[in-house]
Amino acid sequence: MKENNIKNEARIGIARKTARKLIADTGIEKPPILLGPVFDFLKKDVNIDLKAWDFPESIDGIHVLNNEKSVIGYNQNSNYFRKRFTIAHELGHFLLKHLIKEHDINFYDKSPQEREANQFAAELLMPLDFIKADFETNQNIDDLSKKYLVSKEAMGWKLYDQKII
Repeated sequence: MKENNIKNEARIGIARKTARKLIADTGIEKPPILLGPVFDFLKKDVNIDLKAWDFPESIDGIHVLNNEKSVIGYNQNSNYFRKRFTIAHELGHFLLKHLIKEHDINFYDKSPQEREANQFAAELLMPLDFIKADFETNQNIDDLSKKYLVSKEAMGWKLYDQKII
């Protein structure tokens, strides 16, 4: 019984650690975290691509594995900040090895895998160490969100989630 509970809990620490390792491996030392260089780094070792799609408004993105090639698709109609978070979220699914079968797709899923991908995305775009250092000198969420190229809402949640505010 206990084993089932473990499988149903999000691995938040692993998700954040995976994002931090990716930042370190790419040599990124300050915000904003630009996703182009992250993908360029990953493409050296894995077959992954990024594609804009004309999804309905209710779909932000998807990760598809097709013949050993991964494609992260994002809604080209979303705002800039949403696109960045969606791409980072789907990249989290890829790096955390979340595999779902086509018939299991649920765009409203709140599973542990979705929470892990959200935590990965938040840590990738707003690394805790960077945020802590910046918050010491500037506590303005508006300024921080602009510096990290994320929405004010995402920045506020990150600061709250990490008990900085």
